[in-house]
Amino acid sequence: VAAVSVAGGQKREIQVAVDKQRLNAYGLSINAIVRTLQGANLNVPAGRITEGERDYNVRLLGEFRSVDELRNLEIYLQNPRNPMQRGSVVRLKDVAEVRDTVEERTELTRVNGKEDVSLVIQKTSDGNAIEVSDGVKAQIARIQQEYPDLQFTITQDEANAVRESLTDLRMALGIAIVLVVLIIYLFLYNVRGALIVSLAIPTCFFAAFIAMYFFGFTINFMTMLALSLAVGVLVDDAIVVIENIYRHLTLGEEPMEAAYNGRTEIGLAAITITFVDVVVFLPIAFMGGVTGQFFRSFGITVAVTVLFSLIVSFTLTPMLASRLYRRGEALEEPRGFFRWFDNRLNGLKRSYRRALAWSLRHRWLVILAANGALVATFVLIIGSAVAGSPLLPFRFAPSQDQGLIQVTIEMPPDAALSQTDAVARRIEEAALSIPEVKYVSTRLGRLSSGFFGGGDTGPRFASMQITLHEKKALLDSLMFWVKHDEQLRTRRDIEIAAELRQKIGEVPGAQIVVNAVSGFRGGGFGAPIQLALVGKDTATLLETAENVRRIIAEIPGIKDPDLSWSAGKPELQVRVDREKATALGVSLAEIAAALRTAYEGDTSVKYREAGQEYDVRVRLREDQRQRLTDLNDLAVAYVQGAPVYLRDVATITLGEGPTKIERTDRQRRITVTANLLPGYTPGNMRQIIDSKLRELNAIPPGVRAQWFGENEVMAREGVYMAQALLLALILVYLLMVALFENWLYPFIIMFSQPQALVGALLALILFRSELNIISMIGIIALVGIVGKNAILLVDYTNTLRQRGLSRDEALLESGETRLRPILMTTLSLVLAMIPIALAVGRGSEFRAPLGIVLIGGLTVSTLLTLIVIPCTYSVMDDFTRFLGRIIWRRGAAPVEKAVVAEPELEEEETRL
Repeated sequence: VAAVSVAGGQKREIQVAVDKQRLNAYGLSINAIVRTLQGANLNVPAGRITEGERDYNVRLLGEFRSVDELRNLEIYLQNPRNPMQRGSVVRLKDVAEVRDTVEERTELTRVNGKEDVSLVIQKTSDGNAIEVSDGVKAQIARIQQEYPDLQFTITQDEANAVRESLTDLRMALGIAIVLVVLIIYLFLYNVRGALIVSLAIPTCFFAAFIAMYFFGFTINFMTMLALSLAVGVLVDDAIVVIENIYRHLTLGEEPMEAAYNGRTEIGLAAITITFVDVVVFLPIAFMGGVTGQFFRSFGITVAVTVLFSLIVSFTLTPMLASRLYRRGEALEEPRGFFRWFDNRLNGLKRSYRRALAWSLRHRWLVILAANGALVATFVLIIGSAVAGSPLLPFRFAPSQDQGLIQVTIEMPPDAALSQTDAVARRIEEAALSIPEVKYVSTRLGRLSSGFFGGGDTGPRFASMQITLHEKKALLDSLMFWVKHDEQLRTRRDIEIAAELRQKIGEVPGAQIVVNAVSGFRGGGFGAPIQLALVGKDTATLLETAENVRRIIAEIPGIKDPDLSWSAGKPELQVRVDREKATALGVSLAEIAAALRTAYEGDTSVKYREAGQEYDVRVRLREDQRQRLTDLNDLAVAYVQGAPVYLRDVATITLGEGPTKIERTDRQRRITVTANLLPGYTPGNMRQIIDSKLRELNAIPPGVRAQWFGENEVMAREGVYMAQALLLALILVYLLMVALFENWLYPFIIMFSQPQALVGALLALILFRSELNIISMIGIIALVGIVGKNAILLVDYTNTLRQRGLSRDEALLESGETRLRPILMTTLSLVLAMIPIALAVGRGSEFRAPLGIVLIGGLTVSTLLTLIVIPCTYSVMDDFTRFLGRIIWRRGAAPVEKAVVAEPELEEEETRL
């Protein structure tokens, strides 16, 4: 536990209510009372004494031991005839009333309309939320036994969200493993092959846990998400190896020979596939900014797990295949459903071969159509954004239903706490009338983004945190027989927040903001729209801010537009005449101290009892600090026995003081803020606002507009994302160049990337999702994942050409042969991502975009890659031949052929 904050309740305080008339009668200033108390309440070390071999510390013990001792404190009066000589003595109780009471209430907390004492317990940065939560609950149970009359209510527990996320990820992980095993069994229709591949999952996970331990990672949200993704990725190597071994067995080879030849034949492809994944996920782990820190454990965990999968596929998988498939043993023949499925798969292979043959004859048409689909997708997305109704909204983090609604109340500057309380009670009644609301926690006297967070303080502010019942997820619907401790809601938090805002209505003089707490770990960015206006001239800045607020208010989707500037609170401004003060022998510090003590109170003196420390507040009696005219009669000092009143050294005027001053680069700043209606995102709304402000020329010279909040973070983190994506593309290309020892093969394989992007973006649009950091991570991951299919095709095509097949025949044979492992690896990852994409559990909306992007990108890429990559291979092969002929005719040494594997040119194309 790092800190415990307390709000509400009443704290003991010793109040010294000074009588101004009695002070004047005795010739005492209020500063003299404070000095006397400070000098009479001491506990100080005074050094040490060494006698013989013993050492003693010396300490002066002079603290008040009781309140009565404080009341009877003697105060020496000054002799007006001789200031150096003490006069008579009075006691503190003669000039003040000393009360053992509670401090004046400036804040108030309630839960569901009942006054309470609220605590927030914060864990350390490296603390375990679940362990802290369990420990706190155990302490609460112990305290409950000691104080049975007290009622303890936990209104919010972060550990619940952590538990739900981990439970959901474990469920998704378990479903993914089962689906992957079923896919393997379906395609290989033998238990031994499915068992061999399945063993790769726990083996790689065991290695991943060891690596996580050495990296200092825990089993948390990101590492569990990494393992869920790794399920579909790590079996790729094992699938490719076991499928090729199985194919060699069907050709009549002995198990040991088939295991060796099957692994050797696709050795380079398997190595390339694995290292492509590794070099893609490492840039994710080492990105800059908040995103890099958040995804570091994710990227490293996936990279390590996939790297171990290569080792397993090259050692454990062929070894088990050679042992489980015995000499002379007949392979299982498909029966029943598996016979039907195998026939359908063979039919699909024949249909694919015919389609591929047609595509090779019309290769330019195929390539243009594929690239046209990419261009059309971008035109559709950009065009819809320009038109003001984007098909693909974008924001920094995905919206996540956290089950929390934040309400802030700001009253006029001169509002009293009772007025703010009346508005808060109205909102409490409206909130508790909504069935989905579980708790309403109210804090009067503070305005903040969180219930216990920092922010503006004062009687005109209030914050409310509304806790909703748990949301019913897809998994709850599937497991309908499971009973829950509380009712589950079906509506989203933003829908409930909208209903609450409608029920509250307009309250004259009050600024009320209702927001569902959603986004990146509960937000933290403030209002979704934050446009700061910076300038030197305050009047121009204020006029511009008001104009911008009016413009923004008219844009559809905007609600609660507001300014960070507000009218100043009325105040009495005391201006000291320095010459008069100097002439009367009174310093500015004495005047300031007397004013603050008289009205705010001085708490520099502490009263200690039973190990507890309490404030001793010295100030004027309440009835002597309620009228404005009382200020003039305050004696700020006594000089040679004569009083010096405030009116003698200062003038008092009625003015207005600023409630808040914001600066950026030493210039004044006013921030225009607004919330958004459901269906609108900060990223798209920023484009609309910028366009509107430019159109109306709303920003005059001398004023600079600057975006803050989520838009600022999105712009900054977007740069890191783009850098990671570019680095991933470069590293993948260079890695394949090094492994293939060729510059052109990798270029052909990279043609699978645009098709993946088309699928990813269309999937986001189809599922009505957003482009955010999670979906961007998925797009970066696709760089490595989708290249696997192209690597398998190109590598095996080259192998067949080295065996003497013509180019087109090798492409046709390679496509037909590699169709089964390509479908197996693709379906394995797609099915592993389905539980994540569907958000089956509570709190799983945050990671859903990752599953959507991977499913869409991999599905479309696989379908197009099987056609586009062979056509691209064919075009690049002809281009290389053409370039070689030109160089040869000029008498130059021939360049290294990039794609051509056979020594002589083909005489004719294969026609089917």
